[in-house]
Amino acid sequence: MTRLSVNINKIATLRNARGTNLPNLLQVAKDIEKFGAQGITVHPRPDERHIKQQDVYDLNSEIKVEFNIEGYPNQDYLNLIQNIRPAQATLVPDPPDVLTSNAGWKILENQTQLKTVIKALKLSGTRVSLFLDPFEYQESSLQEIVDTGADRIELYTERYARCVIVHGGVNGVETRSVVTPGLTRGPAKSHGNWIPGQARDDSQNSDRSKNPTKRHLYPRERLKDEVLGVYARVAHQAVKAGLKVNAGHDLNLNNLKYFIEEIGCISEVSIGHALICDALYFGLEKTVQYYLNCLNGVSGTSGG
Repeated sequence: MTRLSVNINKIATLRNARGTNLPNLLQVAKDIEKFGAQGITVHPRPDERHIKQQDVYDLNSEIKVEFNIEGYPNQDYLNLIQNIRPAQATLVPDPPDVLTSNAGWKILENQTQLKTVIKALKLSGTRVSLFLDPFEYQESSLQEIVDTGADRIELYTERYARCVIVHGGVNGVETRSVVTPGLTRGPAKSHGNWIPGQARDDSQNSDRSKNPTKRHLYPRERLKDEVLGVYARVAHQAVKAGLKVNAGHDLNLNNLKYFIEEIGCISEVSIGHALICDALYFGLEKTVQYYLNCLNGVSGTSGG
């Protein structure tokens, strides 16, 4: 079964907004653990706009599930990992001022740095995952990734989330629609074997006539080939090479189950923003259960 690691950065953001300890980050993390999540993820940034360095130490002494610390591998990050010794370090190529992780590693360009960093991190007993954009991946990259010494890759799933709009209930996917990134998105209905993204001509909608944009009907098989097929190819090649595969970024209740089912070999997903947003409506306990329901019964490589 694919494991769920909950990113609690947004809880820290809310706490920091008032300069108090409300909500209590440690208690939220322990509750998420109690509700069944198999991991806690944080991404401390240099400006400490959400997770602070002290939070990482406090969490490490309190939580019992796997601890995943994301970050750019500068010296401060390396020191933190060597002191904390978390289960997993996920390396991302973020500049200090980036709003959120928005690109994968260019492996060949950074291979020397990554080899040095990963060797040091693994001395701490921490497994290492590299954030990777499958759409920038070349088959030659696979050996380059293996040569860095990484244990896993994390598939950057924003492209999937932007291209696939899934309309359905909390507990199940009903219909799916696909849009080209950057286009306006509207309601979708399934039509046989076709998946409508923007099904009508813009001239039929007076609200959008000022900004005419082509709308597309996207066949389901083309979706699999052009979007999910790319993720699946990279994931299965990585597994064949001895790596495990994680995934994260903009996964949510509407698109998660479909992604996991189609890829089939995801060890872990890291989800934060969408899960916390859903918790505003459903409550934290129910929301964690809803995400676990998306993963339960779906074949995936277990963590470890």
